[in-house]
Amino acid sequence: MTVLVVGEGTDGHLVPASREAVSVARSLAGDLAGVVGFVGGSHARAVAGELGRLGITRILVAEDARLDRAPVAATAPFVAAAADAAGADLVLVGGTTFGRDLVARLSVRWSAAARCRWRGKLDS
Repeated sequence: MTVLVVGEGTDGHLVPASREAVSVARSLAGDLAGVVGFVGGSHARAVAGELGRLGITRILVAEDARLDRAPVAATAPFVAAAADAAGADLVLVGGTTFGRDLVARLSVRWSAAARCRWRGKLDS
């Protein structure tokens, strides 16, 4: 299973909810080899570095300052393209307002189910 983790950053630092998403991704994928990261914005490389320090070795970066304050509608196509490029079976985001908005947009885009604030085990 390949899991894409959307790394959300603030001022060049990974938000705690994204760190939690990495931990969940690791447990779902079995190890970090099946986890791919995505970060966007003007501080994307710094946030990617933090994902790398958490053990993610493949990180897709959209270093574009327009994404810093862009609505989620502008960010969702970048995340969708990253998921396609990674061959992701699952996309995980942090449980932030940004993350919940992003999940809703991606589920509509892909006509797929979305779960927010979910804790439990995925059925195979």
